[in-house]
Amino acid sequence: VKAGTTVVWKNSSAKPATVSSDDHPTHRLYPFLNLGEFATDTTVQIIVEKPGKYSYHNHLNASEVGTITVE
Repeated sequence: VKAGTTVVWKNSSAKPATVSSDDHPTHRLYPFLNLGEFATDTTVQIIVEKPGKYSYHNHLNASEVGTITVE
């Protein structure tokens, strides 16, 4: 995505989820990605400003992972 883009996560599962910075379980690499727990059919969002690659996971199911690449 381009710097300044709003990134939105929607929880379409039947249980709570999180967006949490890597690494698991400390979440210290990218603190701005620690968006906390959100319920089914709700969203969380951030605006990403700085170029780079940012990895994250669902702390409640750490096998669910993703990366945001900002240009």
